[in-house]
Amino acid sequence: MSGIPVRRWAMPALASAAIGLAALLAWRWHAAAEQQALASDTGGVTGAATQAGAGPVASVPEGPFDAMRPQLEAAAHAGDADAAFRLGRTLAHCIDYTPVPGGRMTAMIAEMVAGAGNAIRIDGRPIGDDRNIDLLLFAHAEATRLCADTDGLRADPPADGALYYVTLAAERGHPEAMALYPDVAFREFKSLSALVDAADEVERRRNRATQMLSVAVRSGEPAALLAMSRAHDADGWLTPDPARALGFWLAFSETPMHRRFPDSLTSEHVRKLEQTASAEERAHARALARELQQPAVDPSEAPRQ
Repeated sequence: MSGIPVRRWAMPALASAAIGLAALLAWRWHAAAEQQALASDTGGVTGAATQAGAGPVASVPEGPFDAMRPQLEAAAHAGDADAAFRLGRTLAHCIDYTPVPGGRMTAMIAEMVAGAGNAIRIDGRPIGDDRNIDLLLFAHAEATRLCADTDGLRADPPADGALYYVTLAAERGHPEAMALYPDVAFREFKSLSALVDAADEVERRRNRATQMLSVAVRSGEPAALLAMSRAHDADGWLTPDPARALGFWLAFSETPMHRRFPDSLTSEHVRKLEQTASAEERAHARALARELQQPAVDPSEAPRQ
């Protein structure tokens, strides 16, 4: 049996990895939707991101999501970028979430490994491979963390979805929202034919996604480095570029966010990126990573092969 290949991008910016879990347990991996993003005018966004400095300050205190949701919605519509981002992120990752207790999760993995054998594979590995187990457990922990106290959201979802709120936050200069935007912008297009039918809108969003990520990278947002690496990977939404995929990843690997991921996954991923790149491309990647670790780097002007 050749097996059922399961498309997986191991590190889709924390929360997307968590969403991948739920789909994998449904016998497929939910990769972040075809990444594209917003309209072409980013002048105001650049200024907002520059003024944000370390990022927007939360005006709505932390608390259980369902309890805080009315305040978050009111603040978001009043112009609060952080509130809009918190709403958009939760909608993006939790609207289809099904809570799975830790003990049940362990049993589900065991059942899947015993029942599937080599029929289900992730990156060519049988589902029972230790690295896949690490991925599943990590994704479960992230889903549990990100989607706690969201039962009310699923019972009574807002009229405006994840794309609306993530866009709202990104347009107001929230760097993490800019990094997340490509993951939600194309979810409405469910098939290749739908993408073709909306070709003009797809191209508009693609162009704006690139601009948004460039702004977020300049702000120093780690999730944007990860998103840029993904975008230039072989199955990304920008032109495949091994040097840039590796370079942005190497820069991301120096951030605290990188340390949240299991070592077995990150070490394997960087090996794959290095194997894909030629010696010259690896040298370009290291140079790009060094530049990205300096302030005010514009990815559009980063060294290319």
